[in-house]
Amino acid sequence: MIKLFLIGATGRMGQAVQDVAASQKIFKVVGGVGKPAKGEESLFAPDFPTKAFVADVAVDFSAVELFEDTLSWCVKSKVALVSGVTGISESQKKALKEAAKKIPVLWAPNMSIGVALIKKMLTEIHIPETFDVHLLEYHHRHKKDAPSGTAKDLEAVLKKKTKNYTGTSAIRGGGIFGVHRVDLMAESEVITIQHQALDRHVFAKGALASAEWLSKQKPGLYTLQDYLNKSSGG
Repeated sequence: MIKLFLIGATGRMGQAVQDVAASQKIFKVVGGVGKPAKGEESLFAPDFPTKAFVADVAVDFSAVELFEDTLSWCVKSKVALVSGVTGISESQKKALKEAAKKIPVLWAPNMSIGVALIKKMLTEIHIPETFDVHLLEYHHRHKKDAPSGTAKDLEAVLKKKTKNYTGTSAIRGGGIFGVHRVDLMAESEVITIQHQALDRHVFAKGALASAEWLSKQKPGLYTLQDYLNKSSGG
């Protein structure tokens, strides 16, 4: 039984993680940071515990403003961290690397295993100079950042792979959970690589799959690519 501590526990993603964890039977949610409803008993509290707390892995889908506090608490409590928080700054990335010297940390701007597979594909393929490449992403109307953290991550890969990168288009509308599409365009043919999230549980499933794997790792900074490679024996 893997003991989970949830950060952003009462948000939409925190609730999705709880749903998936309950269905998988190998996880036990032992506490977390969230905003419990008034008058209701809850495992979750507005602040991090000040006393020693026993958990194996923390899963974080909270806000970027809480990121340093999360790292500090996880290091102090010796709890591994899986973080899907997007929009972190350069100074926060440095703090992430420092924390990873003491605990196992896996950070990804998108916790979908499918998106990780697309990134792996794009990293490994050769893109001929006869192809122009464009990235298109859709998200719901409430998403604040544009392009998304996932788009920026894929964009960094593509810019290393080709000189013919034509840019990124970000569209916001409706209730779209997330679509990321890469078009490789030549004179007489087009190749499209696309991932579409059908519900937010796909991110919860990816986070918990990597949490199970991370709970067995030594301190270090890991990515979903590491999870894909090592869990498949690569």
